[in-house]
This record gives sequence, C-alpha cells and structure tokens, in this order.
Amino acid sequence: MCRVTGGSDWNILDSPYVVSINYYGEYECVGSLITFWHVVTAGHCLINLDENHITVAAGVSDVRDIQQNGQSRNALRIRYAPNFNSTTLDLDIAVIKVSEPFEECDTIKTIQLCCSKLTPRTAMRVSGWGLTAPGNEDVPFILQSAVLYILKKDECVDRYATTGVFFN
Repeated sequence: MCRVTGGSDWNILDSPYVVSINYYGEYECVGSLITFWHVVTAGHCLINLDENHITVAAGVSDVRDIQQNGQSRNALRIRYAPNFNSTTLDLDIAVIKVSEPFEECDTIKTIQLCCSKLTPRTAMRVSGWGLTAPGNEDVPFILQSAVLYILKKDECVDRYATTGVFFN
C-alpha cells in the first residue's frame, strides 16, 4: 500500500481535530473529529479489529501525554461506507462513534468539512502519527504534518501506478 511519509513535528493547536486511534493501547491510525461523538478515518485501518479494544485519543501532540493532557474515549460502534471494498480500497472510509463526547477545548475541536471543489495543484495539509520514511516502521510519538498537492487522476496514475495502489 502506498503511504504518505515524511513531514515535520506539528502542534495539536494547529490541527485540534486530529485524533489517534489506538488498538489495545497502541497507535493504529489517525482520524479527524467530525462531531464530538464521531471520528472519520480510513476504513482499511479498522478491518479485522475488535471495536471493544479500540480507543480514540484527542488533544495531544505527543501521544505519550494522553493520560496527563488529553482525553480518551472507547469506541462504541464502527460504520463503514456503503460499498467499501477492502481489496481495492474503493470508498475507504469509516466512522467511529465514541462512548461519550469529547469535551471541546483549545486542543480538541471538530474539523470543518470541505465544501468547495478541489482543483489540481491545490495544497492540502495532512497530519498524523504515521511513518516518517519509507521502510521505517517506527511510528513517531510527536504529531507530524506535511503539505501535499491535489493531482489530476491521470497524473496520479502515472506517478504511483507501480506502488500497488488501485485506481478505479
């Protein structure tokens, strides 16, 4: 699977909607708060995971600080997009409902959803605790962020077709 790698340390105050999705207490994937009850994430992150062991942590740049400075909630329910395909990753989206709402503060807010058409070469910021270099499986403790640019589909296919990414 093709992944975004790289980035630099980022402060949660600059992306207070970013949350860490954890499985048995270990980082699994990043998500975004769309309401104080709901987190949107990639569906492939949650496949084959028992929702009884998923927690969502919010409000910290350093995931080691969650007990002292953040908020953590248990997953109550997971819903996948209709027609989500875990093989091709079509409609690769899931929503987690948490057991109780997160409390809003400077480091915990909901994301404003995009309501305009995205055009090629538009800069987009991504944030998370993912891989920092290809082949490096160590996940950083500090939130990372990078700027990516929207590509036309044919340009994306030309650039990434050999990575194993499916293009439908």
